[in-house]
Amino acid sequence: MSFIAKVKHVPSTDTLVLVPGNYTKPFPPAPERTLTLSFIRTPSWQTHEAGAYEVREYLRALLLGKEVKFRVFGKAATREFGDVATPLFASLAEHLVAKGYAKVKEDARPQSDTEEELLTSLEAAENKAKLELLGVWALPKKGTGFANLTVLTAPTDEAVAKSRKLPLTATVEKVISGDRIIVRIIVNRTTHILTPVLIAGIRCPRTGETPEPNANEAAHFVATRLLGRQVQVGLVGANQTGTPVAIVLHPAGNVAEKLLAAGYAEVADWQSSMIGSEAMGLLRRAEAQAKRVTAPKATTKTSGAPLAPGKTVTATVARVVSSDTLLIRLDDDSEHTVQLASIKAPRASNPATAPYVPTAREYVRKLAIGKTVDVCVEATRTPNEALGLDARPLVSVTLAGADLSATVVRAGFATVIRHNKQTVDERAAAWDLLLELETEATAAKAGLHSGKPPAAERIVDASESVARAKTFVNSFATRSPAVVEHVLSATRLRLAVRGGVKLTLLLGGLQSAGASTGPNAGLAFATKKLLQREVQFEAYGTDKVGGFIGNLYLTGQKAPFQVNLLSQGLVRTHEFSLSQNPAASEMAAAEDAAHAARKGLWADFEEPKEVPKVETVAATQFLDIKVTDISLSGTISFQLDDAASVTKFKGFTQEFNSYNSQPAVSSLIQSADLLTSPVNLASAGTTPKKGDVVSAKFAENGKYYRARVLAVDPSGKFLVQHIDFGNTDTVKLDALRYLPRKFGVAALASQARSARLAHVKLPPNKPTDYLTDALYALEDLCMDKKVVAAAVPIRQEVEFEVVLYDASKIGDASHSINKDLVAEGFGIVKGDGKEAKELRVVQDQARGERLGCWEFGDVDEEE
Repeated sequence: MSFIAKVKHVPSTDTLVLVPGNYTKPFPPAPERTLTLSFIRTPSWQTHEAGAYEVREYLRALLLGKEVKFRVFGKAATREFGDVATPLFASLAEHLVAKGYAKVKEDARPQSDTEEELLTSLEAAENKAKLELLGVWALPKKGTGFANLTVLTAPTDEAVAKSRKLPLTATVEKVISGDRIIVRIIVNRTTHILTPVLIAGIRCPRTGETPEPNANEAAHFVATRLLGRQVQVGLVGANQTGTPVAIVLHPAGNVAEKLLAAGYAEVADWQSSMIGSEAMGLLRRAEAQAKRVTAPKATTKTSGAPLAPGKTVTATVARVVSSDTLLIRLDDDSEHTVQLASIKAPRASNPATAPYVPTAREYVRKLAIGKTVDVCVEATRTPNEALGLDARPLVSVTLAGADLSATVVRAGFATVIRHNKQTVDERAAAWDLLLELETEATAAKAGLHSGKPPAAERIVDASESVARAKTFVNSFATRSPAVVEHVLSATRLRLAVRGGVKLTLLLGGLQSAGASTGPNAGLAFATKKLLQREVQFEAYGTDKVGGFIGNLYLTGQKAPFQVNLLSQGLVRTHEFSLSQNPAASEMAAAEDAAHAARKGLWADFEEPKEVPKVETVAATQFLDIKVTDISLSGTISFQLDDAASVTKFKGFTQEFNSYNSQPAVSSLIQSADLLTSPVNLASAGTTPKKGDVVSAKFAENGKYYRARVLAVDPSGKFLVQHIDFGNTDTVKLDALRYLPRKFGVAALASQARSARLAHVKLPPNKPTDYLTDALYALEDLCMDKKVVAAAVPIRQEVEFEVVLYDASKIGDASHSINKDLVAEGFGIVKGDGKEAKELRVVQDQARGERLGCWEFGDVDEEE
């Protein structure tokens, strides 16, 4: 009776391993039958007898993987004896004898007529092969017989060297486990190497008495594809016990990659130096892809996200946070913080690496800021609440064809992370290359590996005070190079200049656009164009807190950046400030064009209408005001802006200016109240005391204003406050004049009123100075515009506690300048009550978005 089967393996010269031909399950393995050919003797495979390899190789090529018919004549233990037929021959035993590959056993004893017929055929075929001197019957002296074979049990140095240049042909004799096989390496016709090898670059689950999970599946995966097949092997090293490690190549590709892709293996890090970073990178990508495919639960939530693991996107580097962390901007203008996988930048919290932080960040900034890059998402960092780490894409970034991580590590400005079991899935595909580059950087003593930390740069804050700013302003009268460190608002920037100098630059000729163009449209535009970019600037003045007023120029642009802002309708010009700017005509033209095109804030522009009167409730007074000054303590000075007050003060000012425009006389002629010409106190030999009201010359414009002496210092300088505007100034005696009674407070009361914001206080200036930014933000919100104040008299340090409203939005009951300041992160809510509670909701949102003073979390109330 005949059976049909498929030849799974040819383990020797006379034996076949058969499996059912119709078995389709991937696992468990198909049942096997071992069939030995009856009545013949072939060259011994076990003793490497001459001709054994040629006969086995012939059978392997002829039958492996083929479907055959077989008959069983007898059985002994697990072995069966019989014969095989194919469409090419009726008897495999006879076929081998006829070719001289086998002899008929002398002690053959057939047990049936069928077996008797087979034996008769075998003897006839043998006689013919003898006559023709085929195979085992060939005469050695004629050189036609089988050669004697030498089989080594370990690779020779020569074979190893040869295989590294060109892989050697081998046959897989046995599969021990998914990553461990026994191969017969064909060195030449007479020399073979029979040795176990580890498949390079991977580790599979171990088989044995207690197999690891998926161990048998992995072994079966390899056996069904490699057992008995010819492969190419490249010997690259050995493990600690001396077992050779080899790259195994099948016609379908690298066997290690196939095992990884099927999820039956993991990358073996310890073999990285053996096979090289490029090959390891391919294996890691295969492993990462398999993990994404076989773990849908872990990837479902992010599979549609723009930065899901496995995705590659094109982006622009918007900001360099550190040498391993970037803020990137996608095509839809969304911004995402990403971290370069498997590398670690120097940290300020580590004393050993802290000195390198600025240098490393600057190195990457020069390379990457504003550049278009390809971002490949390797993994997503697992959040760690205990360490304050949020989930973050771990990426590889390609810049101008080069791996940015590799460039940074080669320069010595980052180290390579040695991943543990918890972070192994976060490893970069190029991790092995990064290790090689780190070794090179260490040998070259580059960057962090130099052993010579860079000296700390001496930082000079040119905007620390007005006095300091004035000492620098002439140095920046012509264009100077700088880097934009921070974009505080659309019109206010923080620059780093040569020599460790840093300063605040206010773009001259502009006023804030407020919120009328949408949420921070001007800030977003300025940030996109300027943050961390190399620019040029020129300064032509300073403000009252040490900021420089001037123009900023992008690389390659002749017109100042203000023109860019104005042409988009993101800001307005300020009439007086514009008149001081050398580029006034270009800026005015840009604003006119945006106005005509209805861009930005001009989209829904209407001519100003009369501000409606707001109904007064209880003790609250609703006042039309003009904010004239905001002190460093946050005190707001304002003038009443109703028609009567404005007209009265305008007439008074004209007369006062006319009086002070006359030449001053050197002494008092009569009572000061009857003076017709101004008198300088210095020439009159008179020194005012604290509380006196005088005329004081304002250095910014050379004009005189009414002022009260607040203090006199030992050096003879006077701290005065201009009583009609609220701002303070320090002047010498020669800048003071008598104030005649007709211009005194009895004739016209002080026009400056003082107030503080209701339920809101400004942030501290130590240890981080958020106060200056808060003052600028408050100025942007309420100066140079019509404002309505809901004022409650308190008569304490100031006259009023106020809620301020932009008059152009007075119809929106939910809007207030107090709330806007809190929303920007520059106001801290204080007190209780309904209003404070509503403001705290806004404050919580600003804190959650890390805006303003909340950038590092809560602000210490005692700071």
